[in-house]
Amino acid sequence: MLASSTKDQCAPPLPASADPSSAIGYLHKGRAYSERGYQRMAINMYDEGLSVTASSDPLYRQLQQAKKDAEERDNTRIDFISRLPMDTMTWIAPRLIHEDLPLENGYFEKHHAPLLVSKAWYQRLMKAGHVHYKDSVYRWEPEHCIQYAPFVKSLTLDLYGVSFDDLWSLGPTFDSLKKLSVRHMPDRRKVSVPFEPDRIMEGLRVVGDSLTHLKLHYDSIDSEATIALQSILNTRPHLTTLDIQHVDPDLSGATITFPRLTTLHLDVKTPVSNQVMTQLLNKLPCLESFSINLCSVKMIVATFLDHCPSLRYVGFGAFCDDDKGDPDDDVYDNTPFPKRYRQLSAGKMKLVLNSMPSNPFTAQELITILKHYSAVLETLVISAKIPNMPQQADEYCN
Repeated sequence: MLASSTKDQCAPPLPASADPSSAIGYLHKGRAYSERGYQRMAINMYDEGLSVTASSDPLYRQLQQAKKDAEERDNTRIDFISRLPMDTMTWIAPRLIHEDLPLENGYFEKHHAPLLVSKAWYQRLMKAGHVHYKDSVYRWEPEHCIQYAPFVKSLTLDLYGVSFDDLWSLGPTFDSLKKLSVRHMPDRRKVSVPFEPDRIMEGLRVVGDSLTHLKLHYDSIDSEATIALQSILNTRPHLTTLDIQHVDPDLSGATITFPRLTTLHLDVKTPVSNQVMTQLLNKLPCLESFSINLCSVKMIVATFLDHCPSLRYVGFGAFCDDDKGDPDDDVYDNTPFPKRYRQLSAGKMKLVLNSMPSNPFTAQELITILKHYSAVLETLVISAKIPNMPQQADEYCN
């Protein structure tokens, strides 16, 4: 920070050492303020003295010089940002370069003005802060993000008809990347980019091993191809959070568990069998947040806690694209990796049951599920049509 030598202008009054109505009184009192660091109060005192002192008085020139000295001290700036050790900077920078306010075209100056102070500020803040770069890409122009790449810890991209290959070509330049969120959407003016899981996996291998959060979403994909969850976990061993569409969740071939993964959000195209689901949960012993949209047997949801006792959030059923989540969640926050629960008591959890259009829950099935979670359940959200509800009950529970 650029700190002035001037302190609080509301400094307490000083005891007068001389008649303040005399030139010597103004001079003494002004010096007393100046010595304590209150330069602007000293300047005001000197101005008052000059206004009541004749220019022929020998003290008049002393008042002028004292005022000039105080003004020079008041204009002195100490550049702490350039002088502080880097370990201290790591505490300060995140407060100036905030993760929830990403570097984004059109908002750079508004949210990241400290980066514009000087080249030294830019380099130190970028190196020490958590830089989140966000962009919508219609045509690949890598120069926009290459300049930030070595400092970026979070990268959020909306790709409109742009191939993943272009992104992966920049992989090695993101030395500090921790969080990657990519949403691929078609551009109606262009030929659709093919969905190629193998190419996507090749690209993920290019991104550094430091990646801890990954989100891959694809809109309007006609292909039946899927990305193997096991390949992702093998390729990115440090993942703690994964949110992915068009995925094959089969972990039957995995010979190890994945204790680092605590958050998993799966959007599958075909219902997952009980066997695959059980194997999946058994390989994720530290899972705290889990959601999935399709299972062959919907009542499998009642067993999730048996396999993963650390669960604090379970979401089950169809995902809604325009669903912004519960107002009590972090889903509203400006981050691609929100928590889907918060403010829960220790050891308690949240259960969200969404619509199952082809095979909706019955009232009795809901009762069975709730009994399995009753010991730890603190928050329940049901957004589903319940057939054959009693007449006195609303058929929609929200």
